[in-house]
Amino acid sequence: MMSISASESFGYFVSTLKSSSGQVLRMEDQVVEYMIFEEFECNAITFLHENTLDILLTSKYIPKSIYWLAQRLRVKALDKFSRSDALLRTARVVRQDREWLDIMGLSDQILGQLIAHSGAEIRRQFQF
Repeated sequence: MMSISASESFGYFVSTLKSSSGQVLRMEDQVVEYMIFEEFECNAITFLHENTLDILLTSKYIPKSIYWLAQRLRVKALDKFSRSDALLRTARVVRQDREWLDIMGLSDQILGQLIAHSGAEIRRQFQF
């Protein structure tokens, strides 16, 4: 089995957070649905997983505070996905549902801490 580097894992971790950030709410409905129910749902399973977070923590890409927040985000998101039937997988629901807004707020909080932890380099690299 092929593994990816810590640097690549970090890139996917950031992309996962960006796909569930509050900025997504400003996008067209189709894009919101794609970002949440395709990108975020698939990537949250892997790139917010404890194994990935352990690699990022050990490699000093993230501090312990982000590690715990990311674990919490994964639990909340996977719980929400498991309870969402097809009729509730719409941009309208995402924009109005308190749980989705909390998930996006948590993603934004993690991204904010990540920027504070990593500095200007992360802004350039990931276009914040």
